[in-house]
Amino acid sequence: MSDKLLNIFHQSHAGSWAFIVILFVVSAIFYRQKITPMILRLFYLIM
Repeated sequence: MSDKLLNIFHQSHAGSWAFIVILFVVSAIFYRQKITPMILRLFYLIM
């Protein structure tokens, strides 16, 4: 793989941690919502 592609994978992995923590807390607080856990699962797939 090229270095540019590996850098893209690394940055998407590194940047997703903050969103996962925030979305996890929001989905734990607002547990009746449907959209927040769906977005959280999407970020799990990206990771």
